[in-house]
This record gives sequence, C-alpha cells and structure tokens, in this order.
Amino acid sequence: MTILPSSWRGLPRPALLGLFLFFCAGFADGALVPFFPLWASGEANVPIGAIGLLFTSYAGGELVAAPLIGGIADRIGRRPVLILSSLGVGCGFVALFFVHGVVATAIVLLLTGMCESVLHPTILTAIADVTEPPAHPRWFGMARVSSSAGQILGPACGALLALVSLGSVFLAGGGMLIL
Repeated sequence: MTILPSSWRGLPRPALLGLFLFFCAGFADGALVPFFPLWASGEANVPIGAIGLLFTSYAGGELVAAPLIGGIADRIGRRPVLILSSLGVGCGFVALFFVHGVVATAIVLLLTGMCESVLHPTILTAIADVTEPPAHPRWFGMARVSSSAGQILGPACGALLALVSLGSVFLAGGGMLIL
C-alpha cells in the first residue's frame, strides 16, 4: 500500500518537499488570516483602524524585498534560501504570539513578508529544477493544489485553536513552517 497519490509517484524528493512546503504555507496563511483581526484588536492592543495597515506591512515586505532579493536562490542555492525563508516566515508568525501594539506588529509583519517574498518562487524553481519541462504545468498545478489543501485545513484547525487562544493560532501556523 502506498501513501502517495498515483499522480505524485515518481516525483523527485525535492519536488515533493516543495509541495509539502506549499501545503505548510497555505495552512499557515489559512489559519492566520481569519483570526488575525480578532487577535489584533482583542489581544495585541491594536486599534481596529490599524488592522488593514498591518496587512499592508506584510504585503509591503514582500513588495520591497522581491526585487532586492528575488534572485538570491540563483546565487547561493535553493536549499539555503528555502530553509531560511521558511524559518523566517515561521518565526515571524510565532513572534506575533509575543508582540503587542501597532509598531511591533508592523515590524514583525514587514520582516515576515520579506521572507515570504522568496519562499514561493524558490519552491517553484526547485520543482522546475528536478522535473522535465513538459511536466512543469502539471507540477505547478500540483503546487497550487497543495497550497489550496493547506488553505482549507488551516482555517478549520485555526478555529479549533482559537477556542483555546487566538495567539495559539500563530504558534501552530509558524510551527508548520518551522517544521
């Protein structure tokens, strides 16, 4: 009996790990996004009017960093970039458990967004490196499926964790990426 679907058989290990990382990133995003406003206004002492600006900090980190460090995986290698970027995003999400206030949260989200800016493109490049060009559309589609599966399971797990503590959602999402 095999544990991998037949469509994933024969996929090189780096590509399988890439699909797993896409799942973890989707899970973390899916778990965090629905509960972030509740946590920010209830536990982190963030005024409701600033919550949208905090989401902007995260996206701003991605926007600023993408052109600056976008090709870093080509220079230093895919593995270190994948490890550091997933650790950076994971640690950023875990750090949200400990921060309070608009400024501290904005700084954490900005840095987390910077790490996120290289995670997804590097995963796709790692998959492309180990698969045949005619199969790229299939495996890029599988990457999207992996991310979507995480985005489906993330909110469900986040809802269960939010019953314990809204902050625990950040620990779970960050822990998935640190794993």
